[in-house]
Amino acid sequence: TAYKELADRYNDILTLSDMLCAPHDSVPEVLSSFLYKFNEMKRSEALYKSERLNAIADSTQVTDGNICLFVDDAGADDIRKLSVRLKDKCKGFCIVLSGSENDGYAYAVTSPCVKLRPYAAEFNSALSGRGGGKDDMLQGRFNAKKQKISDYFNSRSIE
Repeated sequence: TAYKELADRYNDILTLSDMLCAPHDSVPEVLSSFLYKFNEMKRSEALYKSERLNAIADSTQVTDGNICLFVDDAGADDIRKLSVRLKDKCKGFCIVLSGSENDGYAYAVTSPCVKLRPYAAEFNSALSGRGGGKDDMLQGRFNAKKQKISDYFNSRSIE
């Protein structure tokens, strides 16, 4: 059984060697280099995302109404951060969304002036959504089309 254990580990090393296109005796070094490069790429991607979201926030105009902003390829954390960053640029609802017509749109809603929790059911009902939150932020997903969401928030005012 010790022999089988050793043989299994050796086969694992050979498999890794093939996957990495590296000699079997250099697997640890090649894998270490690969992981380092992978982590560098993740850091670069995070920096790029942060800079991209900052550029979007900086270029968004101040308005007396609502902000309804669709952002491509943004995760839930990204839209939440962007909504928080933009809420002081409006006097209504600030909604940031990301998604597609087929899969629906993840959303994050903030506002500088109203408690949002009472609006959750209304928004979700009007836009085929699910979600909720607290008085300072709502999050969820709308299954309505982009144009319907945009029209709804561009015509909606805080009462």
